[in-house]
Amino acid sequence: MNKRFLIAVGLVVAAPATAYANCDTPSQYWDGDFRPDYSYPAGCTAQQNSREVQIHLNDAVSRALATSFGLGPDEMMPAGMTGLSEDEALKRLVGGNGIHIDPTADVPAAAPSPKWNSWLDGKYTWNDNGDRNFDLDGPLFNGLLGVDYKLTSKVTLGLLGSVEASHYDGDGVDTRSSGVGGGAYVGIMLTDNIVFSANTLLSDITTKQSGDVRYEGPRWQTSGAVTGYWYKDNWRFTPAVSISWSKEWMNAKSGPVTDQTVETAALTPSIQIGKTLHLSDKTTMEPWAGAALDYTFLSRTKPEGLDASNDPNADLRVQVGLNFGFGSNAQLALTAEAGGLLNKDLNTYSGEANLAIQF
Repeated sequence: MNKRFLIAVGLVVAAPATAYANCDTPSQYWDGDFRPDYSYPAGCTAQQNSREVQIHLNDAVSRALATSFGLGPDEMMPAGMTGLSEDEALKRLVGGNGIHIDPTADVPAAAPSPKWNSWLDGKYTWNDNGDRNFDLDGPLFNGLLGVDYKLTSKVTLGLLGSVEASHYDGDGVDTRSSGVGGGAYVGIMLTDNIVFSANTLLSDITTKQSGDVRYEGPRWQTSGAVTGYWYKDNWRFTPAVSISWSKEWMNAKSGPVTDQTVETAALTPSIQIGKTLHLSDKTTMEPWAGAALDYTFLSRTKPEGLDASNDPNADLRVQVGLNFGFGSNAQLALTAEAGGLLNKDLNTYSGEANLAIQF
C-alpha cells in the first residue's frame, strides 16, 4: 500500500489530539494544504463574528454618547452666513443697517437640552477569508437598539439590545450563526473634550456547521474607551483608544465535536476628522473620514481537553461617512468601511446606518 496514503490516514486519525478551532491556527499544525483542524471552522466563525460585533458596538456607543452629551461645533451659524469668516460675521453684526439685533430681554430662553436619547443602528459586513481561514466567505448582519438617560451634564447611562446573523460558505464547508443579546453602557465627561465610555453585552449564540454540527452558548463582551472631541471652525478632530475583551462558550449539541471556548481581546487606537456643513438653518451635514488599527493581542480557541495557543494579529480599517443633523433632536449617520489592509487572511467591507432621536 502507498506509504503516503498510510501517513495521511494516520494524521487524520490523530487529528483530534491537536485540533484547533481557530482562524489563526499556528503553522506547526499545518502540513501544506492538509488541515488537521478542518472539522472545526465553527470556532473560526465565532472568533471572527465576536470581533466584528465588538467593533460595531464600540462605534455605536461612542456615537450615542456624543449625541447624548450634545458634543458638536461651538456655534451653529445662520443659513446664508456659513461662508463667512469669524471677522466677517462680526463686522456684519456691528455695522450696516440691514441687521436688527433684539434686546436681550426679548430673546426667548433656550430650551432645556433633552435628557433621553434613543437610537437604532444596523450594519452589514461582507467577509472575504483566505485559504488559511477555510476560505469562509459571506455576510454578517448585526443590529443594535439603545436608549440612554443623561443623569447629569457629565454622566449618561444606557441600555441596549442586539441581534446578529451570519452565513459563510467555505472550502467544502459552510457555517451559520444567529444570536440575540442585551447589555448596558455608561459615558462620563472627564473634561469638556474627553469622554470615558464602557459597555458590556451578553448574547445567546447558536452556530451550525455542515456535517450536522451545532453549538449553543453564551458570549460575553466588554470594552472601555477614552475619546477626545475637539472642534475648530466647524472641523472635528476625534482621536480615541479602546480596549475590548470577548469570550464565547460553545457547547456542542450535535456532531462529532467537543465543547470549546473562543476568547479574543484587542487594543484599538483610532482617529476621525470631519467638517460640519450647514445645508439650511435646521439641517447640517458632516462628511468625515477615519482610520482604526486593531491589535488583537489575544486570539485563542480551545477545544475541550486540547491545548490552545495565542496567535496575535493586527489589522487596519479605513472609514468614510456622512452625519446629518435635522433640527436639534434627530440625527442620521451613514458609514462605509473597509478592513483587512494589514491582514492578508481576511478582508471586510461594510455599510452602516444609525438613526438617533432625543426627547
